[in-house]
Amino acid sequence: MFVSSRVGLLNSLTPNGEGIDDDLVCGEGFIKQTGPNGDYCVFDYESVSKKFGTDEEHLIPVSYWEGLERQNIARKKFGLKPLSPEEYVAFETQKQVIEVNQLNEAVAQAFDQFDANKDGVITLPELKLGMQDILRTELSEKSIEKVMNHFDTSGDGKLQRDEFVTLDKLRSKIDEVKKEEQLLVFDQFDANNDGVITLAELKLGMQAMLSTELSEVSVAKVMDHFDKSNDGLLQPDEFVTLDKFRNKLDAVAKEEQQLLRDEQGEGKKGIFGNFLRNLANQFEDTCETNFDCVRPEVCCDFGYKKMCCSSGRMAQNLQLEYATIPIPQNYD
Repeated sequence: MFVSSRVGLLNSLTPNGEGIDDDLVCGEGFIKQTGPNGDYCVFDYESVSKKFGTDEEHLIPVSYWEGLERQNIARKKFGLKPLSPEEYVAFETQKQVIEVNQLNEAVAQAFDQFDANKDGVITLPELKLGMQDILRTELSEKSIEKVMNHFDTSGDGKLQRDEFVTLDKLRSKIDEVKKEEQLLVFDQFDANNDGVITLAELKLGMQAMLSTELSEVSVAKVMDHFDKSNDGLLQPDEFVTLDKFRNKLDAVAKEEQQLLRDEQGEGKKGIFGNFLRNLANQFEDTCETNFDCVRPEVCCDFGYKKMCCSSGRMAQNLQLEYATIPIPQNYD
């Protein structure tokens, strides 16, 4: 047998090494023994060889020892001493125990979140409320019962602490039930049972489910959003829950309302648009400096507008004119 060099491993994880399942702590292929320094794990070659073969080089899968090689490569980069096989086995066992403890803590925390009245069990209403508040998801009563029955191994209609699971596992089961529920809705939409949903079928199905009249344009936008293959049809894997259809339909309605408001705003702007543009043009600067003007004109700032001028007067489109010159006369 192969003794772990991490003597006292079990003592360091749990007080006095009591209440620990051998397989849970030491893992497959190991046995727990007690020595002067406490409990420790022993690698049992005999039991492992029966499972993986008699060749000592292949007592356990090669991938297991590949992990040791990766660990030692990483340790070498940081200047650390490489792990021996015994140390690696001990570390892996310790990691497994830590992971199990963390998993149990996560389950306990999730259970406490769902157990609203803190009576130590989770009822169907509590499961429904927890799914809404914690997981932000909604299911039909029938689907929630499916989730409950899946984990209720005792069959008493309640979830005990040892029957509850992590939120990830609960979410996975909810997704599975949602998929089943989704396929049932798909069959209801698929009027001719040809395995695809057309635009007409989608419109009729949504109107029936939502009890409201829908425009073909709005339904077409919903169809385009979920039609990933762009074939104008919804396949089973493109179909979504009724909630997602409703949410997208609400988004389309908001877009249409905003577009209508924009069009109305453009219409009002069109009535006064020319007047406002012409008025703005009248006050638009035509020069910034004297270099923008043709000599002898200069850039004049009149306060409300800058423009080229001559002697304070506008000098645009001037024509040559004769001017009279006064000539003084001598009457002597």
